[in-house]
Amino acid sequence: AIGARAAGPAAGGTAAAPIMSPARQTAPFSTSTPAAPAPATPDAIANVKRLVPDLNSTSVVQGAETLRRAALKDFKAAAIEMGARLQQAQQALEQAQKSGSQAEQEAAIKKLRDMQAQETAQIQRIAARLQSEMTALKQLKAGGK
Repeated sequence: AIGARAAGPAAGGTAAAPIMSPARQTAPFSTSTPAAPAPATPDAIANVKRLVPDLNSTSVVQGAETLRRAALKDFKAAAIEMGARLQQAQQALEQAQKSGSQAEQEAAIKKLRDMQAQETAQIQRIAARLQSEMTALKQLKAGGK
């Protein structure tokens, strides 16, 4: 069977479990079609016009590449900023562990987890903005605004 291990009962092994990604294991299979993308926001349209100033002579592929490069720059900047902050939080945790104070350790762990959550949220915001800008680019190229 596709996605199953080779050693099944016929090969003298045990029944094989299908190999699935973690996302596939938790989400049921859906046969519905994906929803159409939401209309682009005014901010996304403005960003596209700013980042791709010569929109009429730029292809969708070229415009998308420009938007991806801008998002990558933002991802890198966020990673550098958060990396320094996370390093400080990890050092604070190490100090708390050395001090032996349970309350300090718990506070340092909470701060570290909060910072990791902030980093995740920041990355998700950048990704969502890129998606919105891609939608805006396609709408603008199609004559939507």
